[in-house]
Amino acid sequence: MYTVPAGQAYVTTAPPRLTTDYFPSAATKVVFGGKRMYTIQYGHRTSLVYETDVRAKVAQGLTAR
Repeated sequence: MYTVPAGQAYVTTAPPRLTTDYFPSAATKVVFGGKRMYTIQYGHRTSLVYETDVRAKVAQGLTAR
């Protein structure tokens, strides 16, 4: 686990997605969770952060797609 310092900005290229879990032995193989996560680049790693733990905004001079 990593701690992201407060006040820092990180890039995400997609909207937050619902969390999922895969259970190969279950009748329903994929279970969708109730939380949403952003994928960010943190250092040289790809990381997931909960949507409720961050404040997302469009960077200055850029437009959302």
